[in-house]
Amino acid sequence: MKKRGKKWRKGLVPDEIFGTFDFSKNSQDIRNRVAKVVSSFTEAKDGPAIARSFPAVNLPNAELFLEEVKRAIVDQDMRDIVVDFELAQQEIHGRKRKTSPIMKAEWTLDFNFDNISIPLLENIFNNPDYVGDEYRVKQMIAQTVVTELQGIVPKVLLQSFPKNLF
Repeated sequence: MKKRGKKWRKGLVPDEIFGTFDFSKNSQDIRNRVAKVVSSFTEAKDGPAIARSFPAVNLPNAELFLEEVKRAIVDQDMRDIVVDFELAQQEIHGRKRKTSPIMKAEWTLDFNFDNISIPLLENIFNNPDYVGDEYRVKQMIAQTVVTELQGIVPKVLLQSFPKNLF
Protein backbone atom coordinates (compact mmCIF):
# COMPACT_ATOMS: atom_id res chain seq x y z
CA MET A 1 0.00 0.00 0.00
CA LYS A 2 1.10 3.57 -0.39
CA LYS A 3 3.71 5.28 1.75
CA ARG A 4 2.35 8.11 3.87
CA GLY A 5 2.65 9.59 7.30
CA LYS A 6 5.29 10.54 9.80
CA LYS A 7 8.59 8.93 10.54
CA TRP A 8 8.55 6.53 13.47
CA ARG A 9 11.21 6.48 16.18
CA LYS A 10 13.00 3.21 15.53
CA GLY A 11 13.82 0.58 18.09
CA LEU A 12 10.88 0.87 20.45
CA VAL A 13 8.49 -1.78 19.17
CA PRO A 14 10.07 -5.18 18.50
CA ASP A 15 7.10 -6.57 16.54
CA GLU A 16 7.14 -7.02 12.78
CA ILE A 17 3.73 -5.34 12.48
CA PHE A 18 2.96 -2.24 14.52
CA GLY A 19 1.13 1.05 14.26
CA THR A 20 1.55 4.68 15.18
CA PHE A 21 -1.20 6.86 16.61
CA ASP A 22 -1.90 10.50 15.83
CA PHE A 23 -4.55 12.40 17.78
CA SER A 24 -3.69 15.86 16.41
CA LYS A 25 -7.13 16.36 14.81
CA ASN A 26 -8.70 16.51 18.28
CA SER A 27 -8.95 19.44 20.66
CA GLN A 28 -6.10 20.20 23.03
CA ASP A 29 -8.26 18.98 25.93
CA ILE A 30 -8.73 15.58 24.28
CA ARG A 31 -5.02 15.35 23.43
CA ASN A 32 -4.15 16.08 27.07
CA ARG A 33 -6.55 13.41 28.29
CA VAL A 34 -5.14 10.91 25.80
CA ALA A 35 -1.63 11.77 27.06
CA LYS A 36 -2.79 10.94 30.61
CA VAL A 37 -4.00 7.54 29.42
CA VAL A 38 -0.67 6.98 27.66
CA SER A 39 1.27 7.81 30.83
CA SER A 40 -0.84 5.35 32.83
CA PHE A 41 0.47 2.44 30.74
CA THR A 42 3.89 2.17 32.39
CA GLU A 43 3.83 -1.61 32.78
CA ALA A 44 4.52 -3.81 29.78
CA LYS A 45 1.42 -5.80 28.83
CA ASP A 46 2.47 -7.26 25.49
CA GLY A 47 5.78 -5.86 24.27
CA PRO A 48 7.25 -2.59 25.53
CA ALA A 49 5.17 -0.41 27.85
CA ILE A 50 2.91 1.91 25.85
CA ALA A 51 4.20 4.93 27.79
CA ARG A 52 7.70 4.15 26.52
CA SER A 53 6.91 3.38 22.89
CA PHE A 54 4.02 5.75 22.15
CA PRO A 55 3.01 6.75 19.50
CA ALA A 56 4.30 3.43 18.16
CA VAL A 57 2.57 0.33 19.57
CA ASN A 58 2.09 -3.27 18.57
CA LEU A 59 -1.46 -4.29 17.66
CA PRO A 60 -2.36 -6.01 20.95
CA ASN A 61 -1.22 -2.90 22.87
CA ALA A 62 -3.09 -0.67 20.42
CA GLU A 63 -6.27 -2.59 21.26
CA LEU A 64 -5.69 -2.34 25.03
CA PHE A 65 -4.88 1.36 24.72
CA LEU A 66 -8.00 2.15 22.67
CA GLU A 67 -10.18 0.22 25.11
CA GLU A 68 -8.83 2.40 27.93
CA VAL A 69 -9.24 5.64 25.93
CA LYS A 70 -12.83 4.63 25.20
CA ARG A 71 -13.50 3.84 28.86
CA ALA A 72 -11.73 6.90 30.28
CA ILE A 73 -12.83 9.55 27.78
CA VAL A 74 -15.55 8.46 25.36
CA ASP A 75 -17.76 6.56 27.84
CA GLN A 76 -17.33 9.05 30.69
CA ASP A 77 -17.59 12.34 28.76
CA MET A 78 -19.67 11.19 25.78
CA ARG A 79 -17.06 12.74 23.46
CA ASP A 80 -15.95 11.16 20.20
CA ILE A 81 -12.25 11.07 19.33
CA VAL A 82 -10.67 11.14 15.87
CA VAL A 83 -8.02 8.43 15.59
CA ASP A 84 -5.36 8.37 12.90
CA PHE A 85 -3.49 5.08 12.88
CA GLU A 86 -0.71 4.17 10.48
CA LEU A 87 -0.04 0.47 10.17
CA ALA A 88 3.59 -0.35 9.37
CA GLN A 89 5.88 -3.31 8.98
CA GLN A 90 9.48 -3.54 10.04
CA GLU A 91 12.17 -5.97 9.09
CA ILE A 92 14.77 -6.53 11.78
CA HIS A 93 18.24 -7.65 10.76
CA GLY A 94 20.45 -7.60 13.85
CA ARG A 95 20.59 -3.96 14.93
CA LYS A 96 19.25 -2.64 11.63
CA ARG A 97 15.56 -2.04 11.05
CA LYS A 98 13.76 -1.23 7.86
CA THR A 99 10.30 0.25 8.36
CA SER A 100 7.69 0.34 5.60
CA PRO A 101 4.24 1.93 5.96
CA ILE A 102 1.42 -0.41 4.97
CA MET A 103 -1.65 1.82 5.20
CA LYS A 104 -3.19 4.68 7.10
CA ALA A 105 -6.65 4.51 8.66
CA GLU A 106 -8.76 7.26 10.20
CA TRP A 107 -11.93 6.67 12.18
CA THR A 108 -13.95 8.07 15.04
CA LEU A 109 -13.59 6.34 18.37
CA ASP A 110 -17.11 6.50 19.73
CA PHE A 111 -19.51 4.66 22.02
CA ASN A 112 -19.98 1.90 19.38
CA PHE A 113 -16.27 1.04 19.07
CA ASP A 114 -15.72 -2.72 19.52
CA ASN A 115 -12.10 -3.31 18.56
CA ILE A 116 -9.37 -2.09 16.25
CA SER A 117 -9.82 -4.89 13.70
CA ILE A 118 -13.07 -3.36 12.44
CA PRO A 119 -11.76 0.05 11.28
CA LEU A 120 -8.49 -1.48 10.05
CA LEU A 121 -10.10 -4.17 7.90
CA GLU A 122 -12.79 -1.80 6.64
CA ASN A 123 -10.02 0.57 5.58
CA ILE A 124 -7.95 -2.17 3.92
CA PHE A 125 -10.85 -3.31 1.74
CA ASN A 126 -12.92 -0.12 1.31
CA ASN A 127 -10.58 2.88 1.27
CA PRO A 128 -10.48 4.33 -2.26
CA ASP A 129 -6.77 5.12 -1.83
CA TYR A 130 -6.05 1.38 -1.93
CA VAL A 131 -8.45 0.38 -4.71
CA GLY A 132 -5.61 -0.53 -7.07
CA ASP A 133 -3.89 -2.86 -4.62
CA GLU A 134 -4.13 -6.60 -5.24
CA TYR A 135 -6.77 -8.45 -3.28
CA ARG A 136 -4.24 -11.09 -2.17
CA VAL A 137 -2.06 -8.38 -0.62
CA LYS A 138 -5.05 -6.91 1.19
CA GLN A 139 -6.02 -10.41 2.34
CA MET A 140 -2.52 -11.07 3.74
CA ILE A 141 -2.52 -7.75 5.64
CA ALA A 142 -6.00 -8.43 7.00
CA GLN A 143 -5.04 -11.95 8.11
CA THR A 144 -1.96 -10.55 9.88
CA VAL A 145 -4.12 -8.01 11.74
CA VAL A 146 -6.59 -10.71 12.81
CA THR A 147 -3.79 -13.08 13.87
CA GLU A 148 -2.07 -10.37 15.95
CA LEU A 149 -5.32 -9.57 17.79
CA GLN A 150 -6.52 -13.13 18.46
CA GLY A 151 -5.05 -13.26 21.95
CA ILE A 152 -6.63 -9.95 22.99
CA VAL A 153 -9.98 -9.73 21.17
CA PRO A 154 -12.52 -12.56 21.51
CA LYS A 155 -12.87 -14.40 18.20
CA VAL A 156 -16.56 -13.56 17.88
CA LEU A 157 -15.71 -9.83 17.95
CA LEU A 158 -12.89 -9.90 15.40
CA GLN A 159 -13.81 -8.43 12.04
CA SER A 160 -14.15 -11.10 9.40
CA PHE A 161 -13.31 -10.82 5.71
CA PRO A 162 -13.87 -12.99 2.67
CA LYS A 163 -11.14 -15.63 2.34
CA ASN A 164 -11.68 -16.28 -1.35
CA LEU A 165 -13.21 -13.60 -3.48
CA PHE A 166 -13.09 -15.50 -6.74
